[in-house]
Amino acid sequence: MKKVLISLLCLFACCAVSAETKKCAVEMVAFEQRVFDAYSSVSLKNNTTEDIHNVTFQITYYDMEGQEIDYQEFTEEIEIEPGKTKKLDIPAYERDRHYQYYKNKRDYLDYPTFKVEYELKGYNTASPEPEATPQQTDSFDVNKYTTNFMSIMPLVMLAAYIGLFFVVANMARRRNRSVAAWLLIAFFGSPILAIFIMLIAGDNDRMPL
Repeated sequence: MKKVLISLLCLFACCAVSAETKKCAVEMVAFEQRVFDAYSSVSLKNNTTEDIHNVTFQITYYDMEGQEIDYQEFTEEIEIEPGKTKKLDIPAYERDRHYQYYKNKRDYLDYPTFKVEYELKGYNTASPEPEATPQQTDSFDVNKYTTNFMSIMPLVMLAAYIGLFFVVANMARRRNRSVAAWLLIAFFGSPILAIFIMLIAGDNDRMPL
């Protein structure tokens, strides 16, 4: 009977140690916040055999009578090698009211003090894939439209240039001038120059040769 009780106690102790190890895979080994600090300093130790890349934990705040007064959850990107400890900063608790961690209290400063309790929520969680923003989508569409427009620009310019010759021929015909002559002027000079000259010269009362 005695051996059975000892075996059960050993089994219970092993289970308790295992549960504690799982709970404290990333444990808090130190906490600091002085009365005028903008950030609290938290030291985390990696008790696992893998590298830690991020950690989520909850800090519960208590007054000096042990009454819970607040809690906050944090998710921090942090690199901790197995068995190593690293310090990180989180926003100070009640900074505007100058709260201070009870272990960092100074005798000559009569400001409220608090205690903390750390609880691990998770670690090495995968980051969600970032979604494309509307700005990125719009930028992509604009670039695609610009590329297509630039590819057809030479054709548009060529069509406009040829169209000017039709304008020259039509103006020469309406002003009773030689269409062939003005097309030659437009070809060796420019269609715009030929149009400009005809606008100045006006109509021709005689029939073209």
